[in-house]
Amino acid sequence: MAGKGNNKQAAALVQDLDKQIQKLEEALKSLKESVDAIQVGDGKFPYWNGGNAYSIIKNALSQYDTDMVLLDYIKSCQGSIKNY
Repeated sequence: MAGKGNNKQAAALVQDLDKQIQKLEEALKSLKESVDAIQVGDGKFPYWNGGNAYSIIKNALSQYDTDMVLLDYIKSCQGSIKNY
């Protein structure tokens, strides 16, 4: 009996992780598109430039990279739960 309960819990966790992963992927895609738009601007000039802009864009891209690594880790954990 306990095994069935654990399987149901694991399945529910995997399903919840699917939803959260999708939300995170969409948010990260939006962040990357927004940062790219700020950098590219209207094609002639960026929408925001200068030292302060560079620092903030650099931090945003660094956060994006970190979040992508975490997303990969979450997916790996989800795979482990599925195989459990």
